[in-house]
Parts: sequence; structure tokens; C-alpha cells
Amino acid sequence: MRKGRLWSVDKGEFDPNDESQIVLSVLDKSSKNMGSEFYAKAHGLLKGKSEQLKHPIFINLNAKKLEKAIWKRFKRLKALLLAKMKFL
Repeated sequence: MRKGRLWSVDKGEFDPNDESQIVLSVLDKSSKNMGSEFYAKAHGLLKGKSEQLKHPIFINLNAKKLEKAIWKRFKRLKALLLAKMKFL
């Protein structure tokens, strides 16, 4: 929100200690002043980036490329990890 010459942000929208989220919020609010078409495009991109900040770990697997040999390796790795955890 703009208050005179100063900007303030609604702390209910995000963690006020996270600078990345603050920057994304300011960019989103600023894009509103540039027209509805620009805001519609910018908001979608900024919202996606904001979600990535909330969930930083992603795994991108193309299921069509996973062959039986790879699944066998995953199963073997899982079995080895479970066996090791029993010893801990």
C-alpha cells in the first residue's frame, strides 16, 4: 500500500522477515499502476515465484523416461536405506 511518498506492506500476506517476499509484494503492488493487462501477466509470474519461495525443494521427473532398470535401482536404494536405518 502506498501512504503518501512511503510504501507499506500488509504483513498478513507473507513473512515480514523474508526480503524476497517483500520484494515480490512490492513488485506486485507496483505492477497494478502499470495497467490491467500488464498486472495480469506480472501477477501470475510473481505469484509463481512466491510459491517457489514457500516450497523450495522440487523434483522434476519425466515419468515417460523412467525405465524398469531405473525403478529397480530406486527399489534397491530404498532397501539399502531402510537396512541402514535399522542399524541406527
